[in-house]
Order: sequence, then C-alpha cells, then structure tokens
Amino acid sequence: MLDEGELEESMAELEESRRKLIILQLQKKGASAMTDSLVSSINGTSTPGRLGDRTITLRQLKDSIEEAKVLASNRELELQEAREDNLSLSKQLEDLEADRNQLLKKDRELSSKAHSFDAVKTSISSYEAKIEELEHQIQKLIAERNKLEMKLEETLQDSGEYYEVLHCDTVFASHSKK
Repeated sequence: MLDEGELEESMAELEESRRKLIILQLQKKGASAMTDSLVSSINGTSTPGRLGDRTITLRQLKDSIEEAKVLASNRELELQEAREDNLSLSKQLEDLEADRNQLLKKDRELSSKAHSFDAVKTSISSYEAKIEELEHQIQKLIAERNKLEMKLEETLQDSGEYYEVLHCDTVFASHSKK
C-alpha cells in the first residue's frame, strides 16, 4: 500500500508524463490541428468512449506553449550539463590514459632492469662456481706442494743436506718478494 508521500510523488510523475505527452502531440499535429481528445486531455476531462465538446482556449494554448518552452529550456540545461560531464569525463579519460602510458613505460623499464639483474646474477653465480673450482684446485695444489715439501725434507734429511737447502730456500723466498 502506498503512503501519502509515495502517492503524491506518483501523482506528480503522472502529471509530468501527461504534460510531456501533450507537448509531443502538439509538436506532432501542430496547434491548429489539435483534436478534441487532446483538448480534453489538457482540461483533464477526458473519459474513455466520450469526446469532450469543449474547444481549446487561447489561454490554454498559451499555457501549453509556455510549458513546452519550460520543458525545452530544462532539456537544454540538461544537454549542457551532459556536455560538461562528457568533457570532464573525457579529460579524466585522457589523464588516465597518460597515467597508463607512464605506468607501462615504468613497467618496461623495471622489466628491463630485472632482466639485467638476472643476467648479472647468472654471471655472479658462474663466477662463484669458477672461484670455488679454483679454490678447490688451489687446495689440491697446496696439499700436493705440502706432500712434495715433506718428501723433499725426508730426502734431504736422509742425505744430510737439509740445512743448506732450507737456508737456500729462505734466501730465495726473500729475494723473490723484493
């Protein structure tokens, strides 16, 4: 059930629709070709199956024309507002497209940097593997050198010339550092 406010609102909408219909009929048929049913509609006395016998007065016609002018003025204001909204939305769209283009450019830059970073990371991993391999080889060579030194010491001790070779090795090492 409709409350009083909803009923008034519905009645106002109905009256506005009736006025719009009258204006459209006026535009379609012209003021001079208006039928009796239209006159009855304007007067609000039309009933189904019965044609009104009143004629439209000059005052009613002026009122209808004035209503049409007001409606046209309202439509013109609505059209202007719609144009302004469209202009504002177009500007926002341009701004968004500019922002999107900047973001895409930044994304490409970051992607390029990420690829470069990955390439550097791969190179570092490769160098680290080579360093490990070289360190392992160095450890092997140190171990081999230590074995050779031990064998040399054993051989020299067996031959009694240990002291002279040791002294010679120390002298040789001090000269190579210079």
